[in-house]
Amino acid sequence: MAQAISGGQAQRLLAGLPAGQRDALDQVVHAASAAGLNAAFLLAGALGLAGSVIVLAAMRRRPSEPSSPGARRPDAAKEPV
Repeated sequence: MAQAISGGQAQRLLAGLPAGQRDALDQVVHAASAAGLNAAFLLAGALGLAGSVIVLAAMRRRPSEPSSPGARRPDAAKEPV
């Protein structure tokens, strides 16, 4: 029964059951499907948040000290006058 439901054959399985069991199994199949989607969406959201935290941490730069306006950068080439 589990293989038929997980293989997408729930409708065929439901068609072969008596009416009383059909309604109960139909509710179980829908509840399991909704629970699976809920878990998948929560996992995707958690992975997305974790990825954004990692990217923000990787892209964050250390603040540099502001230089005075008259100071020259040591790597700057001398400009011809």
